[in-house]
Amino acid sequence: MRYMAGKAQKGLKFSGWSVNIFDGDTKIDKLLEAQGWTGFGIYFYLCQMAYKFDEYFYRWSYDDSATTARRMGGGVKSETVKQTVRLCLQIGLFDKRLFDRDGILTSRGIQRRFCVASKTKRRRIVIADYWLLDEDESEGLEMCALNNDLQSANGDLRLANGDSHRTNETKEKESKVNQSKVLAQPHERWGFGEELGSAFARWLAYKEERHRPCTPTELDCLVDKVREQAKLHGDKAVVDVILLSASNGWQGIAWDRLGKQSGPSGSTHGGPGTAGVSEDTVKADMARMRKYQEQLRKERENGEL
Repeated sequence: MRYMAGKAQKGLKFSGWSVNIFDGDTKIDKLLEAQGWTGFGIYFYLCQMAYKFDEYFYRWSYDDSATTARRMGGGVKSETVKQTVRLCLQIGLFDKRLFDRDGILTSRGIQRRFCVASKTKRRRIVIADYWLLDEDESEGLEMCALNNDLQSANGDLRLANGDSHRTNETKEKESKVNQSKVLAQPHERWGFGEELGSAFARWLAYKEERHRPCTPTELDCLVDKVREQAKLHGDKAVVDVILLSASNGWQGIAWDRLGKQSGPSGSTHGGPGTAGVSEDTVKADMARMRKYQEQLRKERENGEL
């Protein structure tokens, strides 16, 4: 196993699933018992997306549930997608630590199948921080650093193509940066009030900082969701839950907290995927949110927001 800095060409042409997957795999048995074949289909779909795009992991958050359900079709609901992913994280079909920390879906099983399916590739490069397998299962792999943009696995090819390729690459990166800046600014077409528009822009910037920016389609869906929740619960409650979600480092906005409000202030209880939490936890959450709101106020005063 070698270590290097760089990126790999992404995407597998096929994935290798064992024919014995339904013979005594307790995790699959638990998934089928709890969520049925629909749940297994969701798990299988997300694994296939990993192999298709990043080969051994898939960038995903609960905000993507509706998009996943739409793409799968067949009557699959976004809530079923959320429930299935939560269960897969709980029983170990997906690694919970990497999902909570990095917003990716992966597992030792996914990575073992990647190793089998990628054996014919000339170079197999993986991100060390995402890799779960031991060294004896990682023979022939090259480890690269997370978010290292100084080199890539195809560096020699880029140099061979000359300065024109580097110029086009630079323009492409600048375009993506400019697009993310536009998405992070309050937009008139959102139709939000000033406070809600500012909080929503802050959420988009937060997603960008976590290397999980919204696509245009995701943004449109999220705008509709914010508009819907603001109509049901009021701008203040939605602002609070957006800031609370960002201050806690959550992958998505904890909409379920809007259903557990306490008093006219719109403060929220509970948490993503939970029915409720202790009073101490709620107080800690609200303290983090107040600190985050104070940070926003200072940035507005300083002209940074």
